[in-house]
Amino acid sequence: AGLNKLLREKLAKLESDCCNQLISWEEDSIATRESVAGRKLALSSLITTLDDLDGELESMEMWLLDRTAAVKPLTDDCALIEEENNALEQTWRSYASLTTEMDRLLNGLEIDEELQAVLKDPLSTLLGSNANNSSRHINLDDIDDS
Repeated sequence: AGLNKLLREKLAKLESDCCNQLISWEEDSIATRESVAGRKLALSSLITTLDDLDGELESMEMWLLDRTAAVKPLTDDCALIEEENNALEQTWRSYASLTTEMDRLLNGLEIDEELQAVLKDPLSTLLGSNANNSSRHINLDDIDDS
């Protein structure tokens, strides 16, 4: 949209500059001519030149519209990617904050050595002396809730 606007502005300025130059040339030409027929011919030439310029500008505008239509899906995709990227960055910042807070909380906990052993190897506590027997099936009803 920005490129299209910039090019349209440049086209408008170009058209304005061309028209002003053509009018200036025509005024100079008319001032030097004495006959009415010469003025009519010069005016006809100016109108033809302006019509040609108008046709070229219209053609250029159509070309720009075609290019804008071709680029729009790409800019839409880029906008979606940027939006998704922003969401991922926010998620990453949230996880980093959560990690910092969890570290702070966990560092403040004091756990005795027996509980640390259970946390490091819970299976050995559940199976007791049969921790090395991998074929034993654990039945939750056998576990004491005390």
